[in-house]
Amino acid sequence: DPAQRIRPMAVALITLAAGAAAATGCGGGSSDPSSEATVATVAQTDTTMKETAPATTEVVQLDAEDDGALTPAEIYARVAPSVVFIETPDGTGSGIVMPGGYVLTNAHVTSLHPTVLVHGVNGPHPDVPVHARDWLRDLALVGPFDHELPALGFAPERPLLPGEPVYLVGFPGEAEAAPEATITAGLVSRLRQQTCVDLEYIQTDALIAGGQSGGALVDAAGTLVGISGLGAFTEANFGLVLSGARLGAALSTLEAGARPLVDGEDPATVHRPWLDIGLDAAYRLVVDEPRITFTVSIDPPGGEDVYVEVMDMMGNSPWLVPDPTAIDHVYPPLNDGLDGDATADTGYYADDYIDGEEQLTVELDRGTYVVRVGSFEWAGHEATLNVSKPVQRIADPEEFGPILEFGGHVDGIIGHPWDVDRFAIHLMAGTEVRIRADSIGDPMLSVYDGDTLVASNDDSGSGLYGSAAEVQFTPTSSGLHEVHVAYYEGAIDGYRLSAGAADDPGFCGTTWWPRPG
Repeated sequence: DPAQRIRPMAVALITLAAGAAAATGCGGGSSDPSSEATVATVAQTDTTMKETAPATTEVVQLDAEDDGALTPAEIYARVAPSVVFIETPDGTGSGIVMPGGYVLTNAHVTSLHPTVLVHGVNGPHPDVPVHARDWLRDLALVGPFDHELPALGFAPERPLLPGEPVYLVGFPGEAEAAPEATITAGLVSRLRQQTCVDLEYIQTDALIAGGQSGGALVDAAGTLVGISGLGAFTEANFGLVLSGARLGAALSTLEAGARPLVDGEDPATVHRPWLDIGLDAAYRLVVDEPRITFTVSIDPPGGEDVYVEVMDMMGNSPWLVPDPTAIDHVYPPLNDGLDGDATADTGYYADDYIDGEEQLTVELDRGTYVVRVGSFEWAGHEATLNVSKPVQRIADPEEFGPILEFGGHVDGIIGHPWDVDRFAIHLMAGTEVRIRADSIGDPMLSVYDGDTLVASNDDSGSGLYGSAAEVQFTPTSSGLHEVHVAYYEGAIDGYRLSAGAADDPGFCGTTWWPRPG
């Protein structure tokens, strides 16, 4: 779990069947009907993932006669068989077995992988398909697959009170050949609201660590109250667990099989992206063997000035040393040769020539990478991308400037490191406006009037942990403005972008920021 997050889901009696249900919208007051499907508006339905799987026959739930309180050992015995270990080439996480042959986990655990390895008490299950992802809520549904593992049932909603004991079951730092779930104890510290997305989080001091993302948070009665996903905030190292009370529509969308970001085309070694100075193209590269040599070249037919870059899923350069026989310049050397080796720890980036073809040859280890190509030309142009190992295009639904309606919202996804999403909004001169980007990531927000930057913000001090971006300003001219959303750190995450009048008491960020007085 390279992101070391923990996010959740909780108390709602929801059955995930093996069949597909119709995708439903998530609400939120948008005046743009196309935005009602949240991140799923840009999703693509993968009908190949919907084969019927045998439904699990056992569901773990308390009997009606049960008076509630269980010992931690009893809770572990009931819950642990329903929590599985998940592994990808990039890291590990946890998941919760659901009825119908599925596992619920975090989207960031599955990343952009089409399949994952699931390891339960009955052994490993390789190549289990990722059925759906919801990047706004950081949820993913894995399956269907035949497993005979007990499913963990949800109980009806009830309020959680500060001071209640809770237990987190998952796989932190797991490195064993036969993974074994762990249990840690803590308290409900408080509830936190993410009002713009209509989500609720349970704050807890239950000990969290990388690998627990997607694990189960249960109460003293052994009832599931959350799926872990966000952790390690401030010096207190508390965790945030997403309540399931408002996730009915989101789970229906997952059940329907929405899979955004990677298109349905097969991986290929030749692609022809359209590029300009504000429009790059990114591709997913999956390496399933150690230390391969990978070559990528980008050839603009008109001799335009282009570049190519290779990075991991967090936007970092791979740690392996580039091929010393490559003719292109790979820079910058981060250690500047201070330890006698100026070639180590370099970025995998090539822009050798003022114009024309660029080529990059690197060594890569097992994992998932992003191949990004772009242009320094203001005029758009086509280019030919050639790679030595097949890659698959990462979709960017926001690249052509969707409309953000004043008084509404639209949902988007930062689909790869250094992705910048652009939206068009019509503003009136003299009308003070608020624009807000809310996310479980760390968004940055910029507003342009033509080529002029008129407002920008990184951390407004509001949101779940202070990193939501919000601007409040008065336009000096009427007409279309551009709103840009990016992330401060490399990550894949969903966000909700809202706009409205600054004095609107119904604006979703009013309860967040600024604080009165």
